[in-house]
Amino acid sequence: MYPQDIGLSESIPIQKRLIIEGNKAYSSRMQKIAEGFEHQLPSWTIIILNDNQWKSWKKPNPSDSTFSILGANRTYVHEHYMRSSDDKIERSLAHELGHLTLKSNKEEDANRWADAYFKLKKKK
Repeated sequence: MYPQDIGLSESIPIQKRLIIEGNKAYSSRMQKIAEGFEHQLPSWTIIILNDNQWKSWKKPNPSDSTFSILGANRTYVHEHYMRSSDDKIERSLAHELGHLTLKSNKEEDANRWADAYFKLKKKK
């Protein structure tokens, strides 16, 4: 399901829960960026991990700065990535939201979802 397929162009209000955990220094900025997303997940937790926490995770691609756990609607962000621009963080979150929405580990699916999301956002 891509943004246009789930009615993002005609948003339906639903009760959503956005939870930001982890490094408090970046929480309000992450909250502001993530609240801009229209999505159909009932809840989404974003956890900002410090370097030691990040290294403890066994990720498919160790160079990634974000990853998500399907089914749990959790996205993990390395705190160093929070030094990036808001646009770059938004793009990464859109990609991760694509994984969660589509319930797919495929990078091409998440990229297509994010591309479609930004096309719709641009039209508004």
